[in-house]
Amino acid sequence: MIVDGQEQYDFGHKDTLTVRKAPIGARLIHRVERNYFDVLREKLSWGQGR
Repeated sequence: MIVDGQEQYDFGHKDTLTVRKAPIGARLIHRVERNYFDVLREKLSWGQGR
């Protein structure tokens, strides 16, 4: 498992990961110049020839 590309954790065969919704929301700040899909395209190398 990798959390936001920063921390990496190895899991064994019988290990489990529980994900649940937090009781409160989070406010996020983002730059208007780059939208969500532009960031994904860059990070995942979408649209680049091999």
